[in-house]
Amino acid sequence: MNKQCLINLISAFRNSYLYKRLMKAEEIYTEMPFSYKETTDGMNYYINGRIDLLLKENGNWTIVDYKTCEFKAAKHDLYYEYIPQLETYANAWNAANEEKMLSWKFSLWKRWLDKIYSLAL
Repeated sequence: MNKQCLINLISAFRNSYLYKRLMKAEEIYTEMPFSYKETTDGMNYYINGRIDLLLKENGNWTIVDYKTCEFKAAKHDLYYEYIPQLETYANAWNAANEEKMLSWKFSLWKRWLDKIYSLAL
């Protein structure tokens, strides 16, 4: 990657909606590891992973999950594709913390231009 490309990427991020939110956030955690036990039909499953970004805004926690692939689907199709992953993240967070997750979001990155879609719990 050449220097000008890197400068352009940083500039695009600093002008993004996500960056503006990060600058106003009360707390920020990146690549937050978790281990979570989920029971389904009497079977225990242990799920380990990392949450891309957690931020606290106005006293409420939000998950931001990055996607870097090309998306041709409509917003509602993306909702159904990623809702299980985000539910798992929120459940893991809520099991481990007194401050409950009230919302989640995922950020779709396409050529470093961000779009934030909100998904209700």
